Amino acid sequence: MPEMDGFEMVRRIRETDGDTPILFTSALTSPKDVRHGYKLGVNNYVKKPFVPEEIDAHIHAILKMKAGGKSRSEEGCYQFSHYTLDTGHATLRNDNTGSVFPLTGMETKIMQLLAENQNEIIRREAILSRCWKTEDDFFASRSLDVFISKLRKLFTDDPDVEIKTARGVGLMLAVK
Repeated sequence: MPEMDGFEMVRRIRETDGDTPILFTSALTSPKDVRHGYKLGVNNYVKKPFVPEEIDAHIHAILKMKAGGKSRSEEGCYQFSHYTLDTGHATLRNDNTGSVFPLTGMETKIMQLLAENQNEIIRREAILSRCWKTEDDFFASRSLDVFISKLRKLFTDDPDVEIKTARGVGLMLAVK
């Protein structure tokens, strides 16, 4: 850019406009540069080189978030971090590694509920009611704990995704 660099442009835009979504593309790929971009107020930082379809996907995601849309797609797929939950095929795919984990029907229902409400606490009673059709069955509650334990193992090596317990309240899919 002849007049200023991208960081300066973002800084100037954010001085007067905090609402317009900014997708930042840059050949500067160090973690320091990415952090700097986010601190200035970009909504997404894409490292060059990239393919046009990738930028298109990022633009649609930003606009969907801006409109307050949920993370559910029309095909029954839910995106969070670098994972895709496909409820139609009962699988969880790590998009970074390409690994696909088969899920049981109950695991799929639980993950769907958590993915629909990522970073929000879902009350245990709501999970039990939706997945087991009961709110207070001791055996269903213990069964939920077993399913959550198994699902947590899918994310043990990933610091960006965690199924957290809010003691006495419920569960949350925490996504950074």
